[in-house]
Amino acid sequence: MIIRTAQIFDSDSVYNIANQDSVRLVSFSQNAINRADHKKWFENIIKKKNVILLIIIFEKVIVGYIRFDIKDKEAEISIVLLDSYQNRGLGKIALKKSIEILISKFAEVNYIIAFVLSENSRSTYFFEKNKFIYKGNSIIKSRKAKKYVYEIINK
Repeated sequence: MIIRTAQIFDSDSVYNIANQDSVRLVSFSQNAINRADHKKWFENIIKKKNVILLIIIFEKVIVGYIRFDIKDKEAEISIVLLDSYQNRGLGKIALKKSIEILISKFAEVNYIIAFVLSENSRSTYFFEKNKFIYKGNSIIKSRKAKKYVYEIINK
């Protein structure tokens, strides 16, 4: 598996992954993503100094992405894999490698925060299995979410 920083030429791959029906169903914004809007968002996001967007490559195929939005000592995580690559242990490996990249670029980050739709049992299981601790409920874009926190101990 290769985890690398997103480049402008990754825009279409990220768009296609993010627009999967299964991803839209468990996203805080469930509507399909407009291609033109995505292009503007993507061009902006890869330039931001407080965001890390990583591409997950497995067997020469882009299978997902991980985004960290950094604010002070916290990084909010979003992780998405193509349906056909889920439940194969790839998410766990990608998460571990992406945290190493996060620490190398933002050593001041002590916590990773994940917000998961309450009905998204697959992501709930994933974060709990990977040592994220449930810290209560939140409302995100008028939807009930669970908040999970991972403390970065060994840097």
